[in-house]
Amino acid sequence: MDDSYIELEVFTKEEFVDILADFISTVTGEAVEIGKDRVILRTTDETSTLEERLEKLKDEIDLDYKKSVKKNVDWVEKYKESIEPVEVGEFYIHHLGTLQRG
Repeated sequence: MDDSYIELEVFTKEEFVDILADFISTVTGEAVEIGKDRVILRTTDETSTLEERLEKLKDEIDLDYKKSVKKNVDWVEKYKESIEPVEVGEFYIHHLGTLQRG
C-alpha cells in the first residue's frame, strides 16, 4: 500500500455531475465518488493530464477543483485496533475474530 494518495475534488452544478463523473472515469480508468454538486477521484496515479483536460472544460461548463495529497490509512487495521475484547460466559472474543473457551 502506498503511503499517500491524491484526492481530486471537482465541484460543479448538480446537472453536470453525472457527465463529469463519466468523463473523469473515462480519462483515468478509475472509479469516482459522486456527490450532489461534486465528483471525487481518489488515486495513487498522477492527475496532471486530467487537470489539463478539466481546465479546458472550464470554458464549456462551470467547474472548479481542489487537489490534495492525503495519508493512506489501513482502515481494516484501525478497526481491529479499536475493538475491545468481549467475554460472554465461558467465551472470550478478541479482535482476531476467534473464540476461545475460558
